[in-house]
Amino acid sequence: MDVDTRGSWAPPASGRRSDRVRTYHEGRVCAEPGCTTVLSMYNPSPRCAIHQRQATIVRFRRLESVEVQRLCHQCGGQFVTTNPRRKYCSARCRSHAFAARERAMRMTLQTEVSDRQAA
Repeated sequence: MDVDTRGSWAPPASGRRSDRVRTYHEGRVCAEPGCTTVLSMYNPSPRCAIHQRQATIVRFRRLESVEVQRLCHQCGGQFVTTNPRRKYCSARCRSHAFAARERAMRMTLQTEVSDRQAA
């Protein structure tokens, strides 16, 4: 890909080559087969925005979801999920676990403060 590093409208203020606007050949067409989109002279990608986005999308989950039976970290009940990161059986258990973590954090902070004051 040829790159034209000449300034396009006005000379750069400092005159350094790195300050110039980088442009690419006009009239380039998207590299995706069947696409006739003409690319901007400022677009460094060989693809148009639609096909570039499709090329960079990473799929996090598989198409076929596998159901797994797990134990809830809060109540200990069993539940079935397709999400490998799920820990709690419901929103209620999740919020109760959060509240318990917050209570434990407050208690440790209070004990640290009282130990400092006693010393």
